[in-house]
Amino acid sequence: MLKLPALGVTTALVLACGLIAHASAHGQTYPGQFPANTIACNPSAGSAAPLQPCNYSIVNVKDRGAKGDGVTDDYPVINTAVGAVAAAGGGTLYFPPGTYAMSSALVPVSGVNIQGAGPAATIIKNTATGPPPFNMGLLISASFTGGNHLDNPTGTAITYPINAPTEGANTITTTAAADAGNFAAGQIVLISGDTHATNFWYPDWSTTVVSAVAGTGVITLSENLPFGGATITRVQRLLTQPQNIKVSDLTILGTNNQSLQVTAAQNITFDNIIVRAGFGGTTGASVGFSACRNCAWQNSVSYGVFLDMLGCFDSRFVNDTVNGGTIQFDGGTQNSLISGNSINNPVDGNGAGFHGVSLAVYTRRNRVVGNAIANVPANFSGVFSIGSVAGDGNQIIEGNTVTGANTTGTVGVSINNSVNNTVAANWLNNLAVGVAAANNATGQTVDANTLVGVTTPYSIDATSSVRAPFLIGPFAIASLPACNAGIAGGRAIVNNGVASPTYQGAVSTTGAATQPVFCNGTGWIYD
Repeated sequence: MLKLPALGVTTALVLACGLIAHASAHGQTYPGQFPANTIACNPSAGSAAPLQPCNYSIVNVKDRGAKGDGVTDDYPVINTAVGAVAAAGGGTLYFPPGTYAMSSALVPVSGVNIQGAGPAATIIKNTATGPPPFNMGLLISASFTGGNHLDNPTGTAITYPINAPTEGANTITTTAAADAGNFAAGQIVLISGDTHATNFWYPDWSTTVVSAVAGTGVITLSENLPFGGATITRVQRLLTQPQNIKVSDLTILGTNNQSLQVTAAQNITFDNIIVRAGFGGTTGASVGFSACRNCAWQNSVSYGVFLDMLGCFDSRFVNDTVNGGTIQFDGGTQNSLISGNSINNPVDGNGAGFHGVSLAVYTRRNRVVGNAIANVPANFSGVFSIGSVAGDGNQIIEGNTVTGANTTGTVGVSINNSVNNTVAANWLNNLAVGVAAANNATGQTVDANTLVGVTTPYSIDATSSVRAPFLIGPFAIASLPACNAGIAGGRAIVNNGVASPTYQGAVSTTGAATQPVFCNGTGWIYD
């Protein structure tokens, strides 16, 4: 047993910490005394009590009693360990190699990181005996007034109706003025588009209250609203908001619900994670983020899994490998990033074909950059952007590689009722259509895309439009896309035009010269 000479308390502490740090650096431990890599100190000056860990920088769950044998229910001891790390001011809960069977979801809290020994070594397996949503592998969620609505998604949370707010304003107004009296400066609120009863497609956004006046119903916010209009209908308090959590280096198995969910949290990072189906199949293995701010799913691998961010802001899917799955932004996700991902054989999580990347309803100002999307199935798109209300769009879709499984209805980039998007420098291969814009998809910037083996390079319907310059080709004249009002101002190159054409004369095939041509809204003319 280690004995210290009769020295002052401070000197003894320094020596003890130094010895333990030295032992940790050389792989040594003092059995039964400290988890690896913790620091030891007396609980109080002058105490004769044994040295105890004074900082839970790294706590090994097996030192706390977890078995990791895939059979024993490790949830009680792991849940206790999470609480101990949080009470000590935060740190990392380390899961050495093993399969950790849990009767309820692993629920890290603010400041408590979860780290495995690597995705091939550490596996989290929920046995799904707990009630929803605790029948999934991992859950990070805010708590709401009236109870956590995740416990009962039919509407236990207390919400207050608000008048249609103005995008860019820093105030909201409760429909009943007195309701504003339920809020106070410094409180965190969630502003959303429904009552969380049956429809989770509407935007969600959290911020802090500056002031609330019951007489007028006006609640002043610390930030300007990123959305507005009649679809934004509710406000509610968040009692707690999880933040500053990193989960890394492990595998999470799906259940009969999903693999994990993050709701109304901020600064949450998942790194080097594998997600795959558990007993519930791929239907129960999805990854969901909702109403999050600055959340990341990165350097991770999934199998047949739907990766979704709903109503998230400043968040990202980066450098992930998606095998038989998809990545989706929806429900008002804004200012977020999908980049550097490899998406192979896209499916919707139920095994049916789907888009590689989906920018669904209410999404704005997102970036889809530098992804490789392979084997897009028939009648789906590599990147699909669809709007729902005025202003949806302003997405940047750039530098992606999209390859179709065949040329039956496949589209490289499809824009539907979504405005002012940029589609540039993409490589599009083996597709029915390269870039399509339809249903009032106005103001598109389309430039410098490379198309190989694409039946119809561009399809712009008469309700949509592209911005000039729009330079495409070279084409044989017979292959020029239809010139209509939507493509007016677009320019192309033909490689079998008239040798000496009349300026702005109608395009015709009477020679073999390469010539610039121009769409005037009704037909192609020589430029």
